[in-house]
Amino acid sequence: MQRRTFAAASLLLAGTLLTACTDASGSGNGSEDYPSDQITMIVPFPAGSAPDSTARTLASVMETELGQRIVIENKEGGSGTIGLSELAAAEPDGYTISWFASPGVTMQWQRIDTPFEGPEAITPVAQAISVGTVMFAASDSGLTTIEDIVAAAEAAPGEISVALPGEGSGMDLAVRELEAAAEIEFDRIYVGAGEQIQPVVNGTYDLGAAQAPPVVQYVERGDLSWIGVFGDAVPAGIDAPLVADSEYEIDPTAVAGYEGIVAPAGTPEEIVDALAAAVETAVASEEFSEYISSTHGIAQFTGPDDLAQKIDDGTATATELIERYGL
Repeated sequence: MQRRTFAAASLLLAGTLLTACTDASGSGNGSEDYPSDQITMIVPFPAGSAPDSTARTLASVMETELGQRIVIENKEGGSGTIGLSELAAAEPDGYTISWFASPGVTMQWQRIDTPFEGPEAITPVAQAISVGTVMFAASDSGLTTIEDIVAAAEAAPGEISVALPGEGSGMDLAVRELEAAAEIEFDRIYVGAGEQIQPVVNGTYDLGAAQAPPVVQYVERGDLSWIGVFGDAVPAGIDAPLVADSEYEIDPTAVAGYEGIVAPAGTPEEIVDALAAAVETAVASEEFSEYISSTHGIAQFTGPDDLAQKIDDGTATATELIERYGL
C-alpha cells in the first residue's frame, strides 16, 4: 500500500526539500542519523489521565529503542485537539511528536471550535492500543446482558437511563449506534467525563458507558455488572461479551477507539518508519504488556499505512455520524 501522510503535496515537497538541504549542509540533524537529540512528545490530555499514563509508559520503552530521551509535554484541551494543533505547527523533523486518541483526529475537529485542522495536518506513525467502551449496570438491577437492556428499553421507550460523559463522545456514539441497530431509545444523560460510574452504583441511572479501567473495582466488589464491550476486542481481565457478537450489527469504525503516535504533516518516511519500529518493539515489550494487563487495556500495534487508512475511514464515518445525529 502506498504511504499516505494526509499532507498536501506542496507541504510534502517542501518538507522533502528542507530535509535534503539540511542533510547537505552537514548540520547533523538530518533523517539519516535520526534521532540525534531528545524528542518531545505532546500528550493532549491532563497529566495523570489514562492516555497520559499509557503514553509515558510507551515512551519509556521507546527511549531505549531510539537511544534518546523522550520529554512529555501535556497540552490538554479541545477534546484532545489543542495539543494536536501545536504538533501541526512544529517542524516535521521527528523531534516533536504527539500522542493522540482517535476521536480528536477523526471527529472532534469537525464539530468543535479548534485550531486543529484534522488529518491533513498530521502524519500517522503508529497505533499502540485499542480502547474498549464497556456498558455496565448495578449488580442488583436484573440487567446482565445486551438482550436484557434491549428488552427493558422496548418495554419502556425513552425511560431506561444511560450515564454518558458527553455528547459526541465515543461512549455516546456507541450507545446511539446500539439504539439504531436495536430500534430502541434510551434516556441518554450527559454527566461529564469520569462521572458516569457512581450514579449507576447508587441507582440514580440504570446504565453507564465508560472505558473499562475505572469500572473494574466496582465490578470486583459486587456493585456493578458488565453488560458488554463495544469494539472489536475485549480488554484484558474483563469478563464480558462483545456487543458485536450479539444480533445487533454496529459499525466497528463508529465505536472502536484507539490511541497512538502521530507526527507533523510532511515528516520524512524514514523518520516515520524509525518511530513506528520503536513503537512496535515497545508495544511487544514485557514492561508495556504488564502495564496493559494491570490497566485492563488492549495492546494493538498498527503501522503507518494501515493507521492512515484507519484514520481516513474513521473520519468518513465521523462525518456521517455528525450529520446523522446532529452533533
